[in-house]
Amino acid sequence: TLLYTIKFECNPMNSHEQNRQTLNSIYFAKPLPYSQVRASVSEEFNRKPASDDLEQKAAGEWDDRVRENPRIFNGTKFRLGGWHVKHGHVTSTADMVDIVDIVTPSDDGTTEFIMNVGFTDYKENITSSLSTFREELAVYGTQHYSDSQACLADVVANAALLVTSDNLALIQLRSQLVGDHQGLWHFPGGHAEPGEIGVESGDDLRKVESEEVVGEVFGSLVREMKEEINLGDQYLSEPRLLGICRYNSVHKPELHFLMFVNLTAREVTELYDAEDFTDFESEDIAFWDVSQLGISDKKTFDLLKFTKGDSLSPEVISVGVGNLAPCSAKLVQGVQMVLRYNPDLFSDHGFNDG
Repeated sequence: TLLYTIKFECNPMNSHEQNRQTLNSIYFAKPLPYSQVRASVSEEFNRKPASDDLEQKAAGEWDDRVRENPRIFNGTKFRLGGWHVKHGHVTSTADMVDIVDIVTPSDDGTTEFIMNVGFTDYKENITSSLSTFREELAVYGTQHYSDSQACLADVVANAALLVTSDNLALIQLRSQLVGDHQGLWHFPGGHAEPGEIGVESGDDLRKVESEEVVGEVFGSLVREMKEEINLGDQYLSEPRLLGICRYNSVHKPELHFLMFVNLTAREVTELYDAEDFTDFESEDIAFWDVSQLGISDKKTFDLLKFTKGDSLSPEVISVGVGNLAPCSAKLVQGVQMVLRYNPDLFSDHGFNDG
């Protein structure tokens, strides 16, 4: 339920032009291509240490998680230390949960989205943003750094609304073996990996170019589609940035993208079934009709599952809203908001004719 809407134009004095942390989610009425996204890379945006007691608590929680699931391992990640927008018209919409900024990019292509990027790692992700005491870390950050996110990992995670040629969005059933969102339905994605561009924790971030980071953020999604679904880049459109959501009690961020695949849902399923992913990150895939994409005032939603054989009709499975990963629920809500400003969101598939 919308409570109020405020419209204002971004300018150099506007908060959206400042390098500061914001707890708002943000979505673009017209998703942004790679060329309109930049990264401001600095150690200033690394996670800050909490008290010795809280850091020891984190170490103990990590040890417990590894004992429970030996497949979990640590690795360097990029950290999102906030963002700002240049040259875009912003509509802030407050609902009963949080505030979402909808940005209408300028017609001349000058709108830019700038991410503030530092270092963190997967261990810090598990033991801060996803920990049992994450609210304590947020309070410590507010008290000691004037920033509730300062002691949280805020890993640069991403997910894509991947739309097939028959207008169905792919969604995965997460494995019980992964580090988070186990057994929940989740849109495909993962993390940008610093190692893919030759960067490790402790390296001088001043030597890391914006184009390298943004290239990995976008490129990691294409890589995940191959690794998790068996979709090569010959089938995929270029990712476009749809927005960033904030979710859970400490406003964990996740970057959301819009992508298209020039195959039907049945053809995608055939490629997925050609590989064995049961011991990896997903146990199954299904599809959500984009014309029915929504969870407002619903307890369940319907997914379509295609199986091997000659049957032309997919199986319809009803899923409880509680079985949808919270960040994926935010993606659905973000898309619903964008569609109010851009009803043709799914018309521009990004493939070149011929």
